[in-house]
Amino acid sequence: MMRLGRRAALLVAFCALAGCATANTPEQERTWAAYEACKAEGRVTHVYIYRVEPNGLARWRASDTAYGFQEAQACMKEQLAKLRRP
Repeated sequence: MMRLGRRAALLVAFCALAGCATANTPEQERTWAAYEACKAEGRVTHVYIYRVEPNGLARWRASDTAYGFQEAQACMKEQLAKLRRP
């Protein structure tokens, strides 16, 4: 009985550690970097990214209003263009 409990604990620990070892894709890193640059410029207001897909697609949410969403999108487009240049 003790062996089963120990095995289960090891399995849970392994699964937890394996889940924490994931890293962002280069596309995700570019999207987050662009978002941080836009925030630093003050061009992101009332909206935020809550998730970035592996292909770099940002998922947005509005804090209380969608005001500023178009400005945030324009800034992200500009920043991503800068980051993609060699």
